[in-house]
Amino acid sequence: MKLRNVYLLAAIVLSICSKILQLQFDSIWGDVLVLPAAVFFVLSVLLFIPKYTVFLNNSMSRKKAKAFALFCCLTVLFFQLFMLITIGKSHGWGFAFIIPFLIFGGLSIYNWTSMTKSE
Repeated sequence: MKLRNVYLLAAIVLSICSKILQLQFDSIWGDVLVLPAAVFFVLSVLLFIPKYTVFLNNSMSRKKAKAFALFCCLTVLFFQLFMLITIGKSHGWGFAFIIPFLIFGGLSIYNWTSMTKSE
């Protein structure tokens, strides 16, 4: 089984467990499980992109590809935290997560453009 499929399966299983814990048991762990599910989903999507896998398999661009994956995961993670706290829990301080979301989103875009220019 390919790694991207393992990540996708992990994301689906964690998402289902998260929803069960949120809806059936009203547990905070349901909210927490959304975070690794989102990260696994991002990694799965990245590995489905052929151009990204070329960068990842090339020893010259592997470091940049890993940094890109990290920035993408952090972008989605901070967006999830923003939505979870601001919308889900109705706390205004959740808007503080917009700043790292924008920073890591910008770093993701910058990293991708620098990788594609150097090919």
